[in-house]
Amino acid sequence: MKTALLTLALLLLPALAAAQTKEQDIEALLVALQLEKRVEASNRLMRAAFIRGMRNRSRAPNPRLQALIEEEYDGAFPSSRVFADVKPKVAALFADGFSHDEIRELTAMFSAPVYAKYRALNNDVGKLVLASIQNSVKAGMGDLMKRVTDRAVAEGLQK
Repeated sequence: MKTALLTLALLLLPALAAAQTKEQDIEALLVALQLEKRVEASNRLMRAAFIRGMRNRSRAPNPRLQALIEEEYDGAFPSSRVFADVKPKVAALFADGFSHDEIRELTAMFSAPVYAKYRALNNDVGKLVLASIQNSVKAGMGDLMKRVTDRAVAEGLQK
């Protein structure tokens, strides 16, 4: 009986070690992908949108109200808690979607210096695209608002 259990344990040990190693490799991949920074950046965008929305409800700018809104948002949705919620879900997606060897390949690719260079350039591309969209929207906003208002009036939705 002891021999059978020992044999079973020896057979299962490599599988357990491989699962642990894959988990560790997924952890390394999440670091290489800078998941925590991405969550923080997304949370900052959501925070800014929330603050803008709350500020727009107020008729006049009020520094104390601004501070109160920021404090409440930060207390309700700290990036650390958002990351703690997201991380295991992302790890599970990678675990289910990629083999152990593929996880290692992804980690090597995203850890490469050329990828860091690409990421920096890609951030600049994203900023240029966003600025271009914002400028287009600002330039066309007056005409758009007039067209919407004219149609709303014509359809009896506004006076």
